[in-house]
Amino acid sequence: MTNLSEKILLSLVKKYERSSSFKDNSNNKRRIFLSLKDEILSNFYSSSLENLEQYKKTFEELKESGFVYFEGEESPKFKIILITEKIEEIYKILKVKNLKKALFEETNLILEKIEIYKNNEVLQVFLEKCLYEIENFHFPKSLYKTHEMLEVILKSIDGIMSNKEEILLRNLSVKLFSDSKILEKNGDLIFQRVKQFSNFQFNNFYEFCDYFNVTKNTGFVLVKGNITLNLNGEIIDLNKLNSVFAIPSTFLNKGLIKNISVNKVMTIENETTFNYLTDPSYLYVFSKGHPTKKVINFLKIVKESSNDIKFYHCGDIDWGGFNIYFDLLEKTGIDFELYNMDSITLEKFKRFAKPLSDIDKRNLLSLKEKDKVKKNQNIAKTIDYMLENNLKLEQEAIN
Repeated sequence: MTNLSEKILLSLVKKYERSSSFKDNSNNKRRIFLSLKDEILSNFYSSSLENLEQYKKTFEELKESGFVYFEGEESPKFKIILITEKIEEIYKILKVKNLKKALFEETNLILEKIEIYKNNEVLQVFLEKCLYEIENFHFPKSLYKTHEMLEVILKSIDGIMSNKEEILLRNLSVKLFSDSKILEKNGDLIFQRVKQFSNFQFNNFYEFCDYFNVTKNTGFVLVKGNITLNLNGEIIDLNKLNSVFAIPSTFLNKGLIKNISVNKVMTIENETTFNYLTDPSYLYVFSKGHPTKKVINFLKIVKESSNDIKFYHCGDIDWGGFNIYFDLLEKTGIDFELYNMDSITLEKFKRFAKPLSDIDKRNLLSLKEKDKVKKNQNIAKTIDYMLENNLKLEQEAIN
């Protein structure tokens, strides 16, 4: 069969696969045809003599194949019509897979993955979306282009999110793929899927990894304030340093704190605010958005060092900021109070506020219905104010 014949048949097959009769097995079958409006036939009458001969030979070949029939050959209403009963033979001739069979196989693959990753909520949402696309007769190529890519997405996200102890990114990559570079090489892809199918508020792939104790390099907790640390016998008084100090994660143990001279600890979501605030009555801890396991471990050590310490959290007055606050409560078991994250603050600085997007509004309305918000009148009141006034406020604006 000539190249042009195969192209014409393939065009007809693609039209058939997009038709309602293909999708719903309807008895009311529509005719599947190509006309002079279709690109592959549009040059038929305007072609050179040589090309015209090629078209005619192709048409004779197609007639003899028994896969199509013709209408109006000598008129502008010329059509090549597919004999749909021959579709299986056409698939074999063209050496392409029957779309329904391919989609059936893909459905089984995704169902298998749903079972394997049933304990990972992010992947469940991702895989359900894949299944939805397939059930609507589309390969989910916008989500994964190949099965190899799908495997990388699934193993990476699950491997990172199920990690417990601190591990270097390259070492986890070796553990998952026997290759130290796979995770970082696919970092953007992995982060895109996490951003699409989760409520996490990360700015990049490395923040996502760091949250689950997977670090590109040795991890740190950034702090400043009146605290004295014991790092393997080296006593460091941060009050004398009068600067930000990075505590290596390897020193996060019960003997870390020698003395703490304040009774207030504040976690801060944004780096600008962390660097700006200087009240000596606070120990400041940079949470960098969602608190990492290193930050959580440090806060627990601080809590165990004294029963008289009060904990505060300062973040953006938006859906993400409230989610980070609830994440802190859940992960640390510490009762944090909100600092400058209420309707009074929003009213005071509303000239610096931004309007809510449609996604913001949907997320806030959903958050408002959760029990943890209904039990916190301050946050519930703030969300009502935000929705009524179409406002949200970033932490830096208060500075």
